[in-house]
Amino acid sequence: MTDIDISVFHADFIEQIKASLAQNRLAHGILLNNIDHLPLEPLLTKLTTVLLEHDIVDDLATAADVFYLKSDDGQIKIDQIKNLLEGIYLTSHGAKAKVIILCPLEALNTSAANALLKSLEEPPENTYFLMTTNQLQWIMPTLRSRVQVFDLALTLAQKKAYLRQKYQMNDEDIAKALAISKADLRVIDRIKTDKSFWQLRKELIQVIQGQLSPLALTIDINAYYQDAIYWLTSLLIDAYYYRLDSLQTMPTQEQKALLEGLIKRYDHIALYGFYQRLLKLKAYEGKHYNVNKQLAIESFLIELSA
Repeated sequence: MTDIDISVFHADFIEQIKASLAQNRLAHGILLNNIDHLPLEPLLTKLTTVLLEHDIVDDLATAADVFYLKSDDGQIKIDQIKNLLEGIYLTSHGAKAKVIILCPLEALNTSAANALLKSLEEPPENTYFLMTTNQLQWIMPTLRSRVQVFDLALTLAQKKAYLRQKYQMNDEDIAKALAISKADLRVIDRIKTDKSFWQLRKELIQVIQGQLSPLALTIDINAYYQDAIYWLTSLLIDAYYYRLDSLQTMPTQEQKALLEGLIKRYDHIALYGFYQRLLKLKAYEGKHYNVNKQLAIESFLIELSA
């Protein structure tokens, strides 16, 4: 398996940043909306090199005039932001600018976000805030209004190239992977790296088709609750559109058997009702810790496969 430098797919974007910088039209707050949720470290390194007007930046963690803060535990706190902001007032190491990198921005708690907001409103001279987000909708509106947002998404051709390079997949396997994942590279990466993730999908299909009891699932639903919700939602959305004869991609033989079984039992209104129930089950995650998630999924599957 090969690590792919995702920045090669964003060469045009890098040139856009260079042009905006040269024309003095680049905002001091830059937010990269990582739509495909791919590793952006190589891209951040190249952008930092551009902003600092260095020949090259090798390591963001040790580069002079670079202040790099990323979340390791899901949250960035106000003390971390304050310590980072203090550093930008230190003497420059000869660079024309300083770069503060925050990843991901949605990891900031409310206090940290408010502290950052003050600096974005009155940014220090020659300082750029280079930030990323995997969930743009979670960013505070006041924070979003102070930054220039750039959407980063790969084209279908680029996604195919990514899969071909990273996993040495042929065209047929790429087509199947993109159909199953709805062209979400994160899902394909999970399938390739987590055997339980793909095994869960197989077992859920077997349950829906009546080949396996919901009580016989071998994957721990409490540990894979979100994944179970994801796969069930994906399958029901496909069945809903298949029922309306408007499915965008041609299903595989395995998918076709499942979808035809579902539409024989349920019309589109019933399928939509199951989808709504999944949305409610999804809301349990992180909110209702007293809910037995294993039992919730099992009960849903018993009804769906009846």
